[in-house]
Amino acid sequence: MDVRTGELRANAYDLVTCRALLHHIAEYAPEVLAQMAAAVKPGGWLLVQEPDFHLALATEPDVWATMWKGLIEWGHSNGIDWLIGRKLPSMVSGLGFGYPQAKTDVQNIRGRGRGALYFQMFFAEVRDRVVSTGHLDAATFDAASALLDAPNYWTQCWMMTAV
Repeated sequence: MDVRTGELRANAYDLVTCRALLHHIAEYAPEVLAQMAAAVKPGGWLLVQEPDFHLALATEPDVWATMWKGLIEWGHSNGIDWLIGRKLPSMVSGLGFGYPQAKTDVQNIRGRGRGALYFQMFFAEVRDRVVSTGHLDAATFDAASALLDAPNYWTQCWMMTAV
């Protein structure tokens, strides 16, 4: 179901959850969250997890931070909010669940590790689109991507917030 246009049954589920979805549909996030909240049975749970990549802007080396700055700008111009994780607790607070709990974890990524592989696949998927828009040049994109092949490269470029 397309959560932007579909409708969840009200009071129908013990658990309603999504992970890394809302940042892709940021324009619809408040409405989708409200619909998810309405679908939770009394006594049930809503669990939402979203990333926040603001750490990437302060990472090293500069080419990595520059690439993420370009990616975040490109995402924003395409309706993606890679900073939505920081907004998530307050977004959920207004949904009638009382006092929600929130936890944010910082992810460590090591070159050649599982996290690095994830980002290599993601970068391969978006590279040409990002470069064609002028948000990043190919040399910067490729130099930053190459860091993920270095086993001694570590970064903490994103966090995941769960509410």
